[in-house]
Amino acid sequence: EKQEIKENGTKVYFNPVEGKQCSEDDYTTNQSKTGVKEGCMQWYIFNDNEESAVYNLILDHNIVGKVAWYKTAEDNMKGPKEALEALSEATTNWSDKLVAPGTYTASWNYDEQPHKYTINYSDYGNRARLISAEEIAEITGASKTSDVGGIGWNLHNGAWFYLDGTGNNWQTMVASSSKKSKYAWLFDNIANCISYGCNVIQSGTNGYWTSSAYASSSSEAWYVSSYGRLRYSGYLYDGQQHSGNTGVRPVITVNKSDLLN
Repeated sequence: EKQEIKENGTKVYFNPVEGKQCSEDDYTTNQSKTGVKEGCMQWYIFNDNEESAVYNLILDHNIVGKVAWYKTAEDNMKGPKEALEALSEATTNWSDKLVAPGTYTASWNYDEQPHKYTINYSDYGNRARLISAEEIAEITGASKTSDVGGIGWNLHNGAWFYLDGTGNNWQTMVASSSKKSKYAWLFDNIANCISYGCNVIQSGTNGYWTSSAYASSSSEAWYVSSYGRLRYSGYLYDGQQHSGNTGVRPVITVNKSDLLN
């Protein structure tokens, strides 16, 4: 049965430990603090379609403030090992009523060689997953090819992009706290994000990891940053860029029949 599509960023309240929807009256802003992983929390629907029987929900904050994507140098070919282990540990008591995430496969060419890895979320508890760079691009309408929009973000030598702009150019936003991003729900509760259009600032984390490696480097991966952009970064605790300040923001999948009735 086809259902009305919920817009990206539609807010819902859900308790992942109990595995059921909760009331806005049961939510407090303390439930949006970095590291909070229980209780009635604030989530956002994304990439809904009328044929789907489920909603994908992303949390409004990081349940882990800082973690490596993969600690071993030049190893993004193996996927986000440390980030996934942190996700698993943080969600171990979440309800088994949540719909088990599907697998995620990344495939790209680097240094004229094909690379590929698959994340099987059943190895990490089947409670939650990481959002992918492809999903961020779908949410924002970013181009995946270099000849449309000039981004080519997922190609070799592809560019990062602002969520509200095109390519590396912040075309629709200005660095001003007086103008809010329509994608603020994707980067709220991150340090220094107010100047780039978020609603709520929070110290202790500069962004959150996606499940996706960066095609043009063997030692970088994609993350959503406080600047309201999808960016690639080194992932060791060695002072590279934002690697020591990037965390985990979970995505869960719930049956539509159990939510927003």
